[in-house]
Amino acid sequence: MESTSDEFGRILVEGCFDETIATWRAILSGQINSVRARRVRRQFDQLDPSSQQFVFDVVPKIVESTLFQLLVTIQDEPRLAIAFRPTDHNLIDMRTVCEYPPGDLDGWLRKYSRQVASD
Repeated sequence: MESTSDEFGRILVEGCFDETIATWRAILSGQINSVRARRVRRQFDQLDPSSQQFVFDVVPKIVESTLFQLLVTIQDEPRLAIAFRPTDHNLIDMRTVCEYPPGDLDGWLRKYSRQVASD
């Protein structure tokens, strides 16, 4: 059975990190046709192939750094908290489970991500 910290990390990685990257890759490849996606795709199509590859490569790094900064902010700001209800427990504050959640992010990404994590 996975720890409460790992359960939280898995849900965060699969539901936020992986899904955000998948959405942006779908936007950039033309699989999403919303107004916003078409506007982004038109700009993306104007880039040369090397620049397009760079955008694809940098998306996971941007998503990872955003998620990291969110965790840092929640950790450092006493007015914010992450409440989590693990499978076998009541609602808890993640500060009671993870000493420093931003520090756990890299391990959670390696363990649970289906997308490319940063190097």
